Amino acid sequence: MCVGFFVYLWTNSDKALEEVDVGQLDIKSFWHSLTKPHSYSAKQAMSRRFFAPEVVLVVGLALAISLNAASAAQWSESLDFNCPKGEVIATVHSVYDQAKQDRSWTFTCKAAPHGSNPRDCRWNQNLCLTNSAMTGVYSFYSYVIRDRTVMYECCTETGYKTDSCSFTPDLNDWHGELNFEVPTGHVILGWFKTTLESQKDTLNKFLVCSYGPE
Repeated sequence: MCVGFFVYLWTNSDKALEEVDVGQLDIKSFWHSLTKPHSYSAKQAMSRRFFAPEVVLVVGLALAISLNAASAAQWSESLDFNCPKGEVIATVHSVYDQAKQDRSWTFTCKAAPHGSNPRDCRWNQNLCLTNSAMTGVYSFYSYVIRDRTVMYECCTETGYKTDSCSFTPDLNDWHGELNFEVPTGHVILGWFKTTLESQKDTLNKFLVCSYGPE
């Protein structure tokens, strides 16, 4: 079931916007075991699980930005990025470096749509729970596998919901620049990557939903 879910996502990238009934995905049960409480200890647990200190060198980088401000994770650095409370991710920009075989990432934030103030937050892998908005990104870069493991902060507010969800196509080519701006009134619910070992890179697509009062 899990494998089929991901194959479906990755083999429909040629469709610019594909309507998805998120309710049928049973997101809560599917990702229940993957969610983490909103705390630094959750991020520490992820780093201990995926990156043994004796084989990985990481450099901590704490990031927090406001509306129209940008912050970036440079090549091969770890990333700990969060929007201020009540804001959501607005734009994602990435550039690939062939020599370092990694991407730098830059994010901006905006006020959550329709006057919402999502502050009940959890850490998830790939996909936020239904009625959540993506507000943060946390990753470690491994010099051993030349790739990143990533978790996403997702926040909710009682009385607000996600609706009319659609997948973007892959928004970058191999080694190409990525520029993505979340449409007005919408939030990111999921971020999915296709990795190809021979390319030492990832293709990135997003699940985007409208966000407003129930």
